[in-house]
Amino acid sequence: MTRQIVQEWLNRTSACFVANDFATYKEHMAFPVSITTDGGGNWTITDEAMLQNGFDAWVRMMHEQRVTHLVRTVRNYEVIEGGDLWALYTAELLSNAVRVVPAYDSYLRLRNAEGGWKCDLVLSGLANPTWPVIVPRVKTAKSPPGGAWPDPARPSADSRYAPSSPGSGDSDRDRS
Repeated sequence: MTRQIVQEWLNRTSACFVANDFATYKEHMAFPVSITTDGGGNWTITDEAMLQNGFDAWVRMMHEQRVTHLVRTVRNYEVIEGGDLWALYTAELLSNAVRVVPAYDSYLRLRNAEGGWKCDLVLSGLANPTWPVIVPRVKTAKSPPGGAWPDPARPSADSRYAPSSPGSGDSDRDRS
C-alpha cells in the first residue's frame, strides 16, 4: 500500500507539470518545502509565489526541451517516524521515447496532512545549484552505492546522501 501511495503521488504531480496545472500541484505540497540538489543547491520554498515560480520554470523547460513525458518511478520506500513516508524514485524526462537528460534518482518525504499526502522535502539528483531550474543538469558519473538512506530529518548534514545510489533494503515492503 505504501508503494502505491508514493507512486500515485508521483504520477499525479508529474501529470501537473505536463498539463501545466499549478492549482493541483500546490495541493500536493506542504510549506515550507526544503529542496536540496546533488549540485549543492539548497532552498526553502516558503510561499505559493515562490512555488509557482519554480513550477512555471519547470513547465517552460519541459516545453523548450520538447518533453512529452515525465516518468517518476518508486524504487524504494519506508515509513518513518510519525507515519511519514520516505521514498527513493527515478525520474525520466522523455521527448516521446527519447531521454532529454540521463535518468536521475531523488528522494522525497511525504506527510499525511490536511486530508492528503503532501511533500515537504526533496533531495534531488539534479546537479543544478540555482533556483528555479531552467535547464536540468545531471552528473554523468554515478555515485557508488552507499547502502544507507539519508536522514530525512537532516538531509543537508547527512554525508550519506547519494541520489544515484539505489538505496538498501527490500523495496516491496515497509521498513521500520
